[in-house]
Order: sequence, then C-alpha cells, then structure tokens
Amino acid sequence: LKAQFDIPSPMLFGRLVCLCLCVSYGDLTVPGGDRIGGIGHWLQQLQIKLPYISLPGPVIDIKGGNCTGLTIGHIATATSGSPKYPAIDYHLTGVRLRCKVLAHDGMLVTFGVHNTEVKYGVLVRPLQTTNPDLPIPFGPVDVTECEANTKLDYLDFSGGGVSSLLHDMHNSLKGVIEQQGPGVACKIVQGYITEQASEILRSQAAKLVPLLGAKAPATLPRPVAPLTDWALYPPVQMMRVLMKERPVAIKQLIGLASPMDVPQFSKPIEEYIDTSVGRIKLITLVNFVHIEGLDTLRGGSMLLDGNGANLDVSAAFDRVSVTVGMTVSLDLVSGQVQATRPLVENLNFTLDMSDITIALDILAMVSKPALDGLYVDQYQQPRCIAGCAKQATLPWNDSLGVWKMVTSMTPAMRMGFKPGTLEAQLAASIDTTIAAAIRGYLPAVQAVIDGAVQVQRSELNEAMWMSIDSLPPCGPTAVYLGPGDITSYGLLFAGLGTLVGGFVFAAWTTFGKRGLSAWKDSSPRLFLEDGEAHGVLAQHPVVPRGAKVLFPCVGFAAIVLFVYADVCLATSINFVFHANGDTLTIGPALAFSVVIVAVDSFMAKAYLIAFCIGVMSIAWPFVKLLLLIVAWQAPNDVLSFRNRERLLVFLDEYGKWSLIDTWLGILALACYKLAWRSKSEDAWFMVDPVPQMPFFMFVVASILTLVLGHIASGYHRAAVEWSHEPKSMRRDSEAELGRAEKRRLCELFPHDRYATGLAVCLVLTSLIIIMGANVVSFQMVESGALATLLLEDHETVKQYSLMSLGTSMTEGKAGNVGLHLVEFIFFVFSLYIPVALQVCLLILCFAPMAHTRQLLMFDIARALDAWAAFDVFAMAVTISHFEFGLFSTFLMHFNNLAQGCNLVVEYLHEECFHMECSLTPGYFVMFLGALLSYVVPKLSFSICQRALDQRSGKEMSDLDGYDMSGSASEDELDAEE
Repeated sequence: LKAQFDIPSPMLFGRLVCLCLCVSYGDLTVPGGDRIGGIGHWLQQLQIKLPYISLPGPVIDIKGGNCTGLTIGHIATATSGSPKYPAIDYHLTGVRLRCKVLAHDGMLVTFGVHNTEVKYGVLVRPLQTTNPDLPIPFGPVDVTECEANTKLDYLDFSGGGVSSLLHDMHNSLKGVIEQQGPGVACKIVQGYITEQASEILRSQAAKLVPLLGAKAPATLPRPVAPLTDWALYPPVQMMRVLMKERPVAIKQLIGLASPMDVPQFSKPIEEYIDTSVGRIKLITLVNFVHIEGLDTLRGGSMLLDGNGANLDVSAAFDRVSVTVGMTVSLDLVSGQVQATRPLVENLNFTLDMSDITIALDILAMVSKPALDGLYVDQYQQPRCIAGCAKQATLPWNDSLGVWKMVTSMTPAMRMGFKPGTLEAQLAASIDTTIAAAIRGYLPAVQAVIDGAVQVQRSELNEAMWMSIDSLPPCGPTAVYLGPGDITSYGLLFAGLGTLVGGFVFAAWTTFGKRGLSAWKDSSPRLFLEDGEAHGVLAQHPVVPRGAKVLFPCVGFAAIVLFVYADVCLATSINFVFHANGDTLTIGPALAFSVVIVAVDSFMAKAYLIAFCIGVMSIAWPFVKLLLLIVAWQAPNDVLSFRNRERLLVFLDEYGKWSLIDTWLGILALACYKLAWRSKSEDAWFMVDPVPQMPFFMFVVASILTLVLGHIASGYHRAAVEWSHEPKSMRRDSEAELGRAEKRRLCELFPHDRYATGLAVCLVLTSLIIIMGANVVSFQMVESGALATLLLEDHETVKQYSLMSLGTSMTEGKAGNVGLHLVEFIFFVFSLYIPVALQVCLLILCFAPMAHTRQLLMFDIARALDAWAAFDVFAMAVTISHFEFGLFSTFLMHFNNLAQGCNLVVEYLHEECFHMECSLTPGYFVMFLGALLSYVVPKLSFSICQRALDQRSGKEMSDLDGYDMSGSASEDELDAEE
C-alpha cells in the first residue's frame, strides 16, 4: 500500500476508523440529544444516511452510505470544571453499528463494529449579555477530551480498483484500525463537535437573551366596564388579614394539598426542531402534573392583597418538587437520519426547587356589575368568573394573566424512566448536563423564568384561555330560590288573606246587624238549623255562629300556609365578608325548604331525619287538619261521640310533633354559625343562617293547627255537658256548679298515696326539666377545611344546653328581629310551657277550687300539654346524634357548594365542612326530663279526669246513650222558656 499509493499506512487505517466513528457519532448527536426514551428498538431501525465526507489523504472519500442496527450498551456522564465554566464528560460503551459505504472509485465498504467505547468531554464558556451581571452558559464549546476504541465484527470491500487488495489484507487492516484509528477519528470529531454544539447554543441564546430583564407593560389594558377594586373587595381584604393572623392554619391547609395532582391536559403541543442535519417533529402531551412539598410552606410567608385590578400573591417554601408526566412523540421528518415509525414514549420530567420564593402580580380585571350578579354556585365555576373578566376589557382576552413574576430558588431537574434501562441512563446524562450548565448561573435562570412571563405573554394568555374555554360553560344558577315570586307570594297572601278574612267574616256574623240580633236573643232556637239532629259538632248549639264560620277558614288558611312553608325557601345560609367598613354578603350558600330537606335527607341515607320531616312535618299537619275538619263536620253515624273524643285527644297530644323539623332546623342553625373576627383590624367573616318568611309561617300554621284542635276539643266537651244535663236544667247548671263548694281535687283521688305520688312526680318533673334545659347535653364537633381556616382547635367543639342553644341564635344579632322571634318561640315551646304544665297540674290537683274552675284549669293543662315540646327537642337531639354527620356530608357534595367542596376534597383530601352531634353525660338528664314530661302529664290527666267525673256525678261510660246532637224539639224549647 505504501508503495502503490504513496501515503503512510497509519493515515489510511485512521481514515477507515474515522469513517466508523463519524457514523456512530452522527447518530448519537442527532437523535440522542433530542429524543427521550424508547431508544432500544427504535435506534436499531434507524436509517442513517451518510453525506459526502472528505477524510484526510487522497485515497478514500466517502461519497455516501447507509447505516442501521445502532445499539448503545451504556451511557455515563460526569461533571468537572468550575460553576462559571462547566465541563461535562461523556462515556459511551457497547456501541454496535452496521454500515455500507460508497467510497473512492466505486468501492463499496461494508463493516460492523461492536464494543465501541467513546469518551469525550466538553467545556461551555459563558456568554456575556446586555446585562453584565447576567451571563448565560451558552458560549463557545471546547472539546477537552476525546478517547475511543472499537472492535470490528467484519470488514469487507467490493468494487473499485483496490478492493481485492484490501480484501486480502483483511485481518491486518482490522488490527491497525482497532489500534490506531480512534486517535485519528477523535481529531476529526473534535472539530465537528465544537462547531455543531457552539452553533446550537448560539441559536438558543438568541431566544433566551430577550427574556433577561423583560419588564411588564407600562399601562394596563383599557377597561370598558367598572372594575372590581381588589384593594376594597371585602373577601380579598378579609382573606388578607386572616392569612396574616392565622399562618398556622394556612400552612396546615396548604400542607393538606401535598401531594397534589393537577388534572391532565387535553391539547398536545406540537413543534419542529431544525438542525444542520435535518428536521425533527416533536409532539408533547402533558398527562399530569404532580406537585410535592407544599407542606414545606414557611409559616407566615403566604400573603394576599389587592392593588386596584391586580392581585398580589406570594409564598415561600423550603422545597417543592413538580413532576410533569408526558407522552412524547418524536418523528424524524427529514435529514440524514430517518425512522420507519415515530418514537412514542412516556416520561416524567421533575423540577426540584429548594429555598423557593415566588411573588405573583396577577392581572384580574373583572367587571364589578357582572361579578356582583353571580350566585354562590357560579362563583365556583371558572367559566363564570372568566365571563365577568371578558366583559371588562378590549380585547377581552387581555383581562386575565400573570402580570409580573419574581422568583428566587435553587432548581434541579431530572428525567424519570424505569431504572436500569438505557432510557434511564440517557435521562441521567441529560440531568447531569443541565445541572452542570445552570449551577453557576442561577440569577440568569431566575431572570429567564421571570422574563418568560413578559415575552411569552400572548402565548401564555392563549394557552390559559384555551384551558378555560375547555371547561364546562357557565350555566344558569342552580341555587334553589323557591317556586318563584308569583307562586310564593300567591300562597302567602292566600293563606294570610283567608285567615284575616275568616276573622272579619266571623266578627261580622257575630256583631253585625243579624249577628247582634241573634246575640241578644238568648233562645237556643236561634242556634238550630236544619240537620242539627245528626250530631254535627259545627252545628251544635254550644258553638257560636262566629266559630262556625271561623273554624273552616282557619283550617284552610293553615293548609295553604303549610304548603307555602313546605315548598318555599325556609332557611338560607349566607357567607358574610367584612373588611375596612365594607360588607359583602354572598348567598345563599345553602338553601333549604322543608321538602328539600326531606328529600336531601333521604338521599343522604339519613332516614330518621327524612322520616321525621317527611312524615311528621309534611304529611302529619295536613292529616291533622283534615281529621279536625272531619271531627268538626262529621255526623254521629259517621263519627260517634266516643271516637270523636279519642280522635280529638289524639290530635291534641301528638300535633306538636310537626315542630320537630323546626327544632332540627334550630340545631342546624347553631351548627352552621361559623365566624372569625380579626384581632388587629376591622375584618371579620361569618357563616350566617337566616330564617326566611316560610320558616315563621310554618310555626304560625302549626300554632293555628294546635288552636283548632283545642277549639274542637273545647266545644266537644261543652257539647257533652250540654247533652248530659236535663234540658230543663241547661240554663241553671253552670250557675249551680259555679256556686259549688271549693274543694281540692286530690280529695277525690282513690287513695292518699295517689296525691302524694302525683305531687312528687310533678315537682320532680319540673326540676328535672329545668335541670335538663341548663345542663350541657350535647356538643357539635366541627371539622373540615373551613373549620381549620376559621377556628382555633378549642373552638371546633361547641357544647350546648337547651338554654345556651337558644341564646346562641341571637348572639351578635341584636337587631335581627326574626332570630329573636325564633328564640322566643323556641324557649316558650321547649321550656316555659313544659314547666308551666307541671305547675298547672299541681294547682289543679291541690288548690281548692270550684268545679267550673277545675274544669277550666283541666282544659288549660290539656292545651299546655299539647304545646309542650321539651320531649320533641330531646328527640331532635337524639336524631341529630345519629344522622347529622350523614346529612352534613351530603350537603357539602350535593348543594350549592358542591363544586367548590368537591375540589377541596380532591386537592386537600379533606371535607369542606363536616359536623357531628355527640352526646354528653348531661344528655341523660335531659332525656329523663323529656320522658317524665311526656308520661307524668298523661298519668295526671287520667287521675284528674276520674276525679272530675266523680265530682260532677257522672261517669264517661254513662254517656253512651246520650244524644250528642244537642237538638231539642220546639215544644221542649217553648216549655223551657
């Protein structure tokens, strides 16, 4: 060879080795640096086209060729140098490749290499920018080291003038190439790496330099509507103070969000990368964003404030890690390296940030009229808030965005693949390279991140609005506001109008011209009409004409008012924000009607609450009213006296149970009354339960129903007295009884021990009721994100007695007449009347009275028993203990706060708000008082009824033969006259 070609043989062999190494290096530098993952099979199917290469010497010039079957066994990377001059050393082993090359004079060279090892190091010099304090690691690249060795699997020559000669020297050529070729190849590759890497860095630097020191625009976008001033907006200012005063609670809540998984994105990002050796198409789809380290928030570092149309948010963390899961598709569109199919792989990119501080100036130009018009469920829909922003500026998409960002951190980046794979080794190599490059340039890195917000503002806004518009649209509010104003006012005025009209008509009937003449005429004949002989209570002579008119009117009015109270909004719970003298109420956050509570309770599997409200508070009042009308109008052949007596007593005794939903509502009002008040500034927040008109109308209708029951019972007993006495004595009987000797009713008890026992029971019942009303009998345990944010630990458990529950309703609400009325009704029914009932029974039994006074006191006691609701309250507390937790959870997920609370559960792994009613030892005292308040009066009535019957000289069993019609023939009436 030396004689024929007149060149040194080492140069020839070096050119052949250089050929092999150049082919390998070409593949590694082109796809290897840009492709991530799946390198195994994909590398083997690559088709690498070789361009014209003029190697040293006159013999072999590469005119073209093709390589395939690329395999890399292992990749290792190490760093050296200084922070400002990073040096990276790469070590590749186990490289395999098969090539066919067209060389000089038509000679075809085929060869395969294996166990190829390449070591090379590069040093990156700093690039000075327009800001001398912010150089970037994108300067010239120097190759500091290059070593290589290889093993040839085979080496064949065909064609050309020297192919046969080279073929005969096959073994000698392989040895020379393996020994001397790598050094020659490194000299050639060194210049190639320096030139190509420096070119790539220069092109990237041209993109990054504009980001350094980029500033926000001098003026805000032009508003076209009145804007919300966040410096005055009460919720923002209240949160500003709360975050300042409750840093521990803020840290705890933010910590609950770690780890956080941001939902996947649906739109892939497509880009093209052009290099000197070809074009690469890269498609990236972000599957998830996983954030850890939010629990390292530094106490007191999270701040919020408003500045006109901007919101300022800042926070500091010890360490935050953001992992982005991506699906990457890489396609070699054109160039020397081509693939038969795109590479599609999943990978994780993690950014570790330590000692991170971030301050955001967020542009939030939002139309104030539009924002004020939102309901509470719409506040939880991003598209609704975005819709308010779209109405604020021209163009509409300039209204939201990150206006400024200032960061300080120590970043570290890494790629994630399955350990032990080539992909993991390549990822580690990239991690090492990036870490070495940015280690000495942290101020520049932070400036690039901050400046990207300014330079890429339009792109970021476009991506943000694209994400917002992909969310569900802002729909009409789903907040329940009742059946509509027309229906609501129609029912209310129909009920009240009927009630007032009934009283007016009854007064006219009683005191009008006809009524006055009838009133002056004392003859019972004036009370008789056709059909009285059938025993209709409404037509009995003892029933005044006005009562005959008023009773059905009141009954119908009560029915209409119950319908109104059941279907219309009875109670709403509002969020009230106050700061710097301004107050904003957002609500109803929760809205209830009686029917909705019954349905929601059933859906929440709180079946006891559903039964009590659905049956006792919805169905039972209508059933009672219908039965009262039946008792009022039914003749004897439909409803006998004894059955009417039993029916009216039953309705009187159990009519009060329709109030159980009212007592449950009062318990709920106390539970949902959360509040926080600043200790240093004029700022507070309150969850404010507000009873609406239907709430009061339900109580009014319940009272009307009880009154109707007493009226029917009273006239029934009067009819009994009228029918029992001989007709000739009807006019004088009452006067005779009134003149009777005063006696104590206990003297007529069968045994003296009855009186003693009854006295002890009544006194003991009164004392236990009073004690049970004042002792702590239950406690509300509040938890969840809202409780953590607003309450201290000792405030999450609130203990109540009946008395403290009632007074807590009006605490801090001195001017709220409605709540004071609720408090009054609650105490009257649940405490004052039950105690008054025991006192009334004591007076009835032991005070000397005339018979008529005893009958009157007995009727009063009956009425008090029908209204005494201490036992109803005890039942409400018992039901709350078992099912308030179920109902509370359901409300948070299926009411007006559902969207926000579901996000709280998803990201904070905590309920938005939860409450449980637990019992205390004092509950058993209250329960005993409730049991005695129910049993002792029933026993007392039984004993007193027998004594009264004995004193009046008749037994109830003797009444079976009496005519309850109260009618008399005209001859009898004339004779009496």
